[in-house]
Amino acid sequence: MMTILFLRETYAFLHTQFHSSVVINYDEFNSDNGDGTNDNDADGQLMKKSIRLNFNVTLYDVQCDFASVDVWDTLGTNRHNITKDIIKYTIDNSGQARNFHGRNREEQALLHDHHELWKEGRRIAVVGDYDRPQYRYVAGKTIKLLQQEGEISSSSSSSSITSPPTTATDLTPDTIQEFFNAHSLLVIDYYAPWCLWCQRLSPTWDDFANEIQQYQQQQQRHHQQQQHSSLDDVGVGKVDCVEHAPLCKGERIMAFPTIRWYQTGGKAIVPDYIGDRTVEALMEYAIRQIGSKINGDGDGGKEEEDEEQHHPGCQLSGHLMVNRVPGTLIIEAKSINHDIHLAMMNLTHRVHHLSFGPAPWPDDDDDDTSRWRQHLFGFLPFFFGGRSSKRRRSSNIPDNYKRMTNPMKETFFPTYHPHEAYHHSLKVVNTEVDSNHHRMFSHRDDDIMIYQILEESQLMLYNEQSTPEIKFVWDLSPMGVKVTRVGIPWYEYLTSLLAIIGGTYTTLGLINATLLRIFKPKRL
Repeated sequence: MMTILFLRETYAFLHTQFHSSVVINYDEFNSDNGDGTNDNDADGQLMKKSIRLNFNVTLYDVQCDFASVDVWDTLGTNRHNITKDIIKYTIDNSGQARNFHGRNREEQALLHDHHELWKEGRRIAVVGDYDRPQYRYVAGKTIKLLQQEGEISSSSSSSSITSPPTTATDLTPDTIQEFFNAHSLLVIDYYAPWCLWCQRLSPTWDDFANEIQQYQQQQQRHHQQQQHSSLDDVGVGKVDCVEHAPLCKGERIMAFPTIRWYQTGGKAIVPDYIGDRTVEALMEYAIRQIGSKINGDGDGGKEEEDEEQHHPGCQLSGHLMVNRVPGTLIIEAKSINHDIHLAMMNLTHRVHHLSFGPAPWPDDDDDDTSRWRQHLFGFLPFFFGGRSSKRRRSSNIPDNYKRMTNPMKETFFPTYHPHEAYHHSLKVVNTEVDSNHHRMFSHRDDDIMIYQILEESQLMLYNEQSTPEIKFVWDLSPMGVKVTRVGIPWYEYLTSLLAIIGGTYTTLGLINATLLRIFKPKRL
């Protein structure tokens, strides 16, 4: 009986209930922010003006080179392609993070060649690197207009007065497979006529095709005694993705221009070329590809594995410091060197984590063993570093409240058609939780601030000219929640234990006295 009473009292002492109440002007509470800062110190004052936003999102069909993170809020903050504290991982065909792509870096403008079109000693058009990514024309005439008026031929697109002897091959769905089979190494420029970046690349691409042919002829003269099956058959082609849209869709072209290298038969070499768009840069890269093809690096197996595992998706993870006002986190595909192909934009994504407040702990303390360990030894602070142990205190937050800090955990949001994306509306509620498991070591600083989220998601449709965006729109509630623990105080628990022990000994004494009185031998 004593054992049963002891276990019942201990169980009641270790298991407490939670009561919640609604409060106003919640930021006035002197509580721990959960990351070692307090609202009364310098770091806490910064936290009071801003809040940390943690996120981990996988985009299944957007390349890391194009994935961008922007932030907007009602105070006028408008930050584009944020690079600080954001890292990217490429994913494999199963959607799992595979390779570290690097920290999100500010995209640099690519270099382009300078081209001039001449006729009869008169410069009639200029293409090159200027302040704006577009042609500069003479006498207000565009190249298309000059071609229509007959001042230049429709094939004129080089820096010389006459066209180069070799230009890139125009490919169609009927000829591309033959082109794949005819060359052991080839490169194709996928472009759209309306794309300004493609227009700037066009004359360079024809010059590059001419340079490739001259380079191969020169190498052939120097290696007449050697076989050169992969030296004299490098093809340079181009595909108009407006005229041949199904072909570009089959190749999953997501931005213009896309420069992609292939091996014989049409096996793509990943990743796509993303360097400068000058003849010199293109030739340097081509020579490396030719050298790798001829010499063989001994990594064929690895390259084949990379190609099989390659996927255009990207995982974005990191955190941002945002103002404590309504705002929006925007994830989209954009580039300062490309025009995004909106008809191929697929913003299917999975939210692995999205929360406000301190950096999330790993889930290793969510197992039953760790939870019982916290229940059993939570009243002995020296086992876990005392009140300074944030991990111990965070593990004492009730599961139902902890789940609401990351309600979108591992949620999948698929899109099946172009020109659509999900918008997520988030109502953020400040919540102060008494994280100390027992009142024996209670202290005001043991209260920890968490942020519960009420989430609602909706699929939005865009018009064909607008860029789809994944949006996380948050608003901080003016009302807060205070969660307090209600349980047996330690002194009542200790009193109960002593009462049980004392009562047990008293009862045993009475029983013993009664038995002695009954069974004590009588004197004759």
